[in-house]
Amino acid sequence: MTNSTLEARSASVAGALRHAQRREALTSRATSAAAGCVLASALLFVWGHRFLPLQDYPDWLLQGELFADLLQDRLCLRTDS
Repeated sequence: MTNSTLEARSASVAGALRHAQRREALTSRATSAAAGCVLASALLFVWGHRFLPLQDYPDWLLQGELFADLLQDRLCLRTDS
């Protein structure tokens, strides 16, 4: 191989590496930004309400337990009338 061919290949590999590093940095920034938005909205929700809307929390627990049982086939639904 000639010297110019090796230089062209090494430049191509270096360019691909820079592109991959740039994409990884953008993905990392996007993930951090999304996590920051979720955290900020959660904090604003908590601080925006004097009392959290947990009045129906026991009902949610029961519904969640029933749904989990249904998904795990531990709940039998009656199909006959």
